[in-house]
Amino acid sequence: MGVSQQFAQDFTQHAAHKQQNLLFNGADKRYFRAGQLVAHPQAGGAHSPLTVKGQARPYRTDMQKDADYAA
Repeated sequence: MGVSQQFAQDFTQHAAHKQQNLLFNGADKRYFRAGQLVAHPQAGGAHSPLTVKGQARPYRTDMQKDADYAA
């Protein structure tokens, strides 16, 4: 294969950092509504799927999201 140990390590570290920084980097637009940062689901914040009766919330439809933006 010929993938260097260093490259593999860097790649793994990069992936871990990327996962950690999801809350802040804005790469995933689902966590932004009307320019405001909402809690990452894994953070267990107000918008976390885990806080609603202990079960995952279904994702909101585009129409529901549009209504959020309009509000």
